[in-house]
Amino acid sequence: MVKSTFIENGTTHLSGKIPASLIINQYQKQFNIDVTNVFGNLKEVEIYQCDTSGYRFYYPLNLSGDSKFYEKLQEYDWYYLPWKWEHAEFSKLVRDHDQILEVGCGKGDFIHNLIKQNDTIQCVGLELNESSVKSFERFEILNERIENHCKANKEKYDLVCSFQVLEHISDVSPFLHSKIDCLKKNGTLVICVPNNDSFIKYGDQDVLNMPPHHMGLWNTESLKSIGKYYGVELIDIKYEPLQDYHFDFYFRLSLKKYLGDFLSKSINRIFVITRLNYFVSKYLKKRSNKIKGHSILAIYRKN
Repeated sequence: MVKSTFIENGTTHLSGKIPASLIINQYQKQFNIDVTNVFGNLKEVEIYQCDTSGYRFYYPLNLSGDSKFYEKLQEYDWYYLPWKWEHAEFSKLVRDHDQILEVGCGKGDFIHNLIKQNDTIQCVGLELNESSVKSFERFEILNERIENHCKANKEKYDLVCSFQVLEHISDVSPFLHSKIDCLKKNGTLVICVPNNDSFIKYGDQDVLNMPPHHMGLWNTESLKSIGKYYGVELIDIKYEPLQDYHFDFYFRLSLKKYLGDFLSKSINRIFVITRLNYFVSKYLKKRSNKIKGHSILAIYRKN
């Protein structure tokens, strides 16, 4: 019996399997990254679903990428965008003199921009990629896990946030508890993850939503369960509108949903060659606020 990594003593059931060879081939083909050693002799990666929360996760749990894997992905300029929808939503919660912790801050671009908006706040970033660790004039980035950081920083921060991080964590429970322990009473926890109830759920060949990149698959139901089982109050859930840099991604997966894999690839190729995708982008831009985009953001209060 595979135990839930989200809820203590939670039961799970097997909900799917993916050939390890498919994942290995796709990382090599799309990103020129060799992940063979991650999987060893493993033939299949299993997907389990927590019966209580609906949270789905990949198994075995030891398939997370190392720092070299993420350094390769960071060579793509789209991997760490300095300011995104979730950053703007978080900035609305910031008050003067707040102490803020960002878990998984990359090179610190978001914190840097946040301080530009409000120079009274104090910020700390945690990042496991050693190449990103640096001390700046107004903040510092520590090469430290949240589980270790919370031991000396209990109830220190007014806001604790992570953007596109939780889905990379295999052992969810200690990660979440440690973030909450760092919060002051009535402090705010903000989590943003890919929304697996949005169009991305049709991307069963989207290798970045698989190990060693992603270890968990979050949606509205599982994010609501954090409020229920972790002693925090769910304040709000926000859905990202479709962003212009996801138009092509959305179009490809929408074709696949209705037409299947082979036919959708052929039609998408025709749209690119004939530049009909330009008109698709114009249409999507008009409707983007009505379409659930890539990510979902949850806001909690520590009682």
